[in-house]
Amino acid sequence: MLKKIVSIMVALSMLLCLTACGGETSSDETAENQNSAPESPEPAPDPTSPEYHSAAAIQERGVLVVGAGASNKMTYVVPDDPETYGELAGTRDGYVPELCRKIAEGLGVEIEFVEYGSVEEMLGAAAAGDVDITAANFEITEERLASYEMTDSIDVMNVVGDEIFLSTNPESGASVQSEDDLVHVRIGAVKGSAQAENAVVVYPEAEIVELATNEDVLAALAAGQVDAAVFSSFDRAFADQIVQEIVNGTVAQSGWEMVDPTYLGLGLVLMKGNEDLCQCINGMISDLTESGWLVECYENEEQEAIDRGIA
Repeated sequence: MLKKIVSIMVALSMLLCLTACGGETSSDETAENQNSAPESPEPAPDPTSPEYHSAAAIQERGVLVVGAGASNKMTYVVPDDPETYGELAGTRDGYVPELCRKIAEGLGVEIEFVEYGSVEEMLGAAAAGDVDITAANFEITEERLASYEMTDSIDVMNVVGDEIFLSTNPESGASVQSEDDLVHVRIGAVKGSAQAENAVVVYPEAEIVELATNEDVLAALAAGQVDAAVFSSFDRAFADQIVQEIVNGTVAQSGWEMVDPTYLGLGLVLMKGNEDLCQCINGMISDLTESGWLVECYENEEQEAIDRGIA
């Protein structure tokens, strides 16, 4: 019996020894095993980072997300009239949206417009990374450039001024025969507007009469209480009011424009630091300008907006 137990113990010792030897791994084998281990997946980019909105990232996702919301002849929503406009009814259209569609085409992706209720919300969406770009006729300013990336100007018409209108019977008796005469007259403008500020710079010797609204400025002009006037951005309804005063003979077009001395053009807005996508879009804008597509698009879309009753 004793011999049998001893034999079993010897056998177990040999088995443990063999197992221990077989379980040893050389340093080379350990390194090889470590190298062959699957790598951990890289973390997904943060949507609030510029990298998430780079051209390559957009191409990988397959969609360019564009913030929209302004309503004017450069960007608007097609009237919700399926009988007249078919599938276009209720969709965003105009020069700026068409340019965005061209950019998406150049990236090889689809496009998605996200609507916002105000300019502040639109700009906030770009800053927060809720959209890739925010698109409207945004004026390029030093203040905006400090907070966002902005593309090169898309204003192919280079409209840098506001049309000046004249009173046909000014109470002052001022005779405005040339643009030089404007330096000595009373010019009406909306209080606190860019037009009022520009008038002070362009015509420092003139008397700038600031009133509450465009309607107040037009009424003062028609009554002769100001000799000339410039209006803030206005819609089709107000444009019709100006036309009516011209028909009535109380207001006249001068053919002159008051030029904003700080005008840098109009651009698309991107998250600050997203130079990759901005440079990519600038390259497209340059090519589209050189080919003539940008001007042709602007002219076609402007006429289409007019035909649809968009001011």
